[in-house]
Amino acid sequence: MLVEFLEIDDKNTQDAGALQKAITLLLRHQFIYAGERGFAHPYEVLNRPINRRFVQNLCSSLGYRFEIAETEGWCGLMPDFEALEGVLPKMPIRRSVVLLVCAHLWYEMFGDGNIDFDTHVAVTTFNEFEALYQEIAAKGRAAAMTSSALENELLALEKYHLIKLYEFNEDEQDRELEIRPIIKVAAGEAYLKKLEKFSASCAAVTASDQGQEEVADQHIRNVAVEASDSKPSQTPEGN
Repeated sequence: MLVEFLEIDDKNTQDAGALQKAITLLLRHQFIYAGERGFAHPYEVLNRPINRRFVQNLCSSLGYRFEIAETEGWCGLMPDFEALEGVLPKMPIRRSVVLLVCAHLWYEMFGDGNIDFDTHVAVTTFNEFEALYQEIAAKGRAAAMTSSALENELLALEKYHLIKLYEFNEDEQDRELEIRPIIKVAAGEAYLKKLEKFSASCAAVTASDQGQEEVADQHIRNVAVEASDSKPSQTPEGN
């Protein structure tokens, strides 16, 4: 792999530097969405054929697969759960539930044809999201998260480019919520079928949850492992 990188550097040192920066962003965010401000160029750099081969080989040696969905404008790291069993960090239960509710909304809007035809982005609102969350959480045995807590968890998911939560609109008394197609990778379709059972049992925020310090560099897809005993889908382009 070092030889491959040196070949890239020999052809164009500037390109090699851009590749290093793009890989750093990929490792930091796990997913890169070209439509996110400031990320179109890193996405383009990673998508160049010679760079893509290098990144694929690099990630494979680390127990990950590098995937690119060109039609939807995103790329990301997909962990090999068998190779990395026991070492991947786990996502807090609260964030897992928020992720699953976002995925449920995306699939619902996709099925109804209420997404952008080209980008497969679903645009809804925070109020719509919260209404669905409250409906699911009502089946649990304890108090659900507050609006403020839900917003905080959504903002945490923004780090991975899965969603975009916009500023509060005074006229609408709401916030626009953009759910990107990467969400279907984070929560495979098989897990959505278990959403109600999973959410009813763990959607509540317990006292121990509230006092637990969250790991900042969590890997999004571990919600699938936590939500089900079966393995997550390995086909991000599917469905």
